[in-house]
Amino acid sequence: MTASKKLFNMIDVTGNWVGVITYGKEYRTHKGKELYFDMELIQQNENIRGISLDIGGAGISPRKASIEGSLKENAIEFIKQYATFHYYKNGETIIDNLRKGHAIKYSGLYNSDSQTFTGNWIIKGKVKLFGFIPINYQNTGIWSMKRKIEIP
Repeated sequence: MTASKKLFNMIDVTGNWVGVITYGKEYRTHKGKELYFDMELIQQNENIRGISLDIGGAGISPRKASIEGSLKENAIEFIKQYATFHYYKNGETIIDNLRKGHAIKYSGLYNSDSQTFTGNWIIKGKVKLFGFIPINYQNTGIWSMKRKIEIP
C-alpha cells in the first residue's frame, strides 16, 4: 500500500464542511463573485451523500441542495442538485418552483497539508432561442471547502 493510499484510508469526509464557489468567465459581470455554503456529508466506503445550504454571497438559494458522489484516494466528485431552479439577476435571486434546479458537477482534490478540497465545477444546460432553437451552454467556476470548526 502506498503512502497516499494509507493517508486516504484515514480520510473520512463524514461531518460538516464550509466552502466557497467562485463564478467563472461565463458570468460576465458576476465573474469572480463568490457564494458561500455549508455542507453536511456522510461517507460509506467510497460513496458520499449529503445536504448543502447556501449561506451567503452572490446567487444564494434559500433552498437546500442534495449531494451524491464519490471519494477515491484524494479525488472527490459529486453532483449538487437543487430541488428548484434559481438564478441571479440584478443582485437578486429569482426562484422558479416549476423547474428542477441544475445538476452541478464538482470535482476536486484533497490537500492533506491544508486539509482542504479544491477544484472546478460545471453546469451544462440548454436554452431555447426564440422559444424553439435549442442552444447548449455551460457555466464554470472554482470551489474549495474545509471542515467546519464547531465552537462548543
